[in-house]
Amino acid sequence: MNNNLAILDLGTNTFHLLIVEVLGNTYKVLYKEKQFVKLGEYGLHHLNEKIIDRAVTVIEYYKEKLIEHKVTDAIIFGTAGLRMADNAKTLIDKIEGITSYKVKIISGINEAKLIYYGVKQSLPNTIKNYLIMDIGGGSVEFILANNLGVLWAQSFNIGVSLLKNKYHTTEPIKQHQAKELYKLLEEELKPLKKALQKNRTHTLIGASGSFDTIADMSANVPVKDGFVQLPIKDFDIIKQNLIAKTYLERLSTENLANQRADMIVVALLLIDFVLTTLEIKQMYKSDFALKEGIIWAYLNEPEYLKTI
Repeated sequence: MNNNLAILDLGTNTFHLLIVEVLGNTYKVLYKEKQFVKLGEYGLHHLNEKIIDRAVTVIEYYKEKLIEHKVTDAIIFGTAGLRMADNAKTLIDKIEGITSYKVKIISGINEAKLIYYGVKQSLPNTIKNYLIMDIGGGSVEFILANNLGVLWAQSFNIGVSLLKNKYHTTEPIKQHQAKELYKLLEEELKPLKKALQKNRTHTLIGASGSFDTIADMSANVPVKDGFVQLPIKDFDIIKQNLIAKTYLERLSTENLANQRADMIVVALLLIDFVLTTLEIKQMYKSDFALKEGIIWAYLNEPEYLKTI
């Protein structure tokens, strides 16, 4: 009998589906897809009917994929978008009704821990001390870690949906808006700076679609998938190019997915702040993140997974 497991990661911007065949203490990927839902399009405190309908349509489509791949078990996790919305239960009830599986809303710190479990599977042994950054629509997770485990982790409510709605209100973004954004980050990320004073690293590992965009647009990243290095010089060129463009101009930019054109500017400014203020010298991106971390916990720490 097959043991096919589905992971549904209900992110603020994107709903991810990963279906794997469990093979003892390892797994084989059978199917992988992401759909942009953008729960925070009109703010994260309340989900309007349009967004709920959009999310339900994606879940109904994913349910077909579960049936098609003969899934025997599924784990569904919600993150910041469903943590913040005052009517999240309305959407959660609909998802549970469609899938017949319970939706777990995880805390920011558990999200960070699971992201670490995911990213560490992709790391080569040469990466010793590093800072993981996962940019979401509602929150951003930072995990400071080494080969022995997590040294420090925290989730910050500075996701790109929130930053876009507050600071990127004109096209292109104005200089004073970018400065106000940096000022906010300077205040919000004080705990991160303090943590890095105790455990210094110059290596950043990005685990989100924003870093995929940098890889796609970089002239010096021949392999776009997997664990790859992102030249900081390329990042600077991409950042300067995109922040000077209007939304319509970004829509026609080569190798920039249309679904990312609205929030990529604040994402790049967020990454730039981290690179410059934390003196990062090397930047990488990992294709593994939360959903792969959930699988790792399912195989290796099932009791932990039950408690969150």
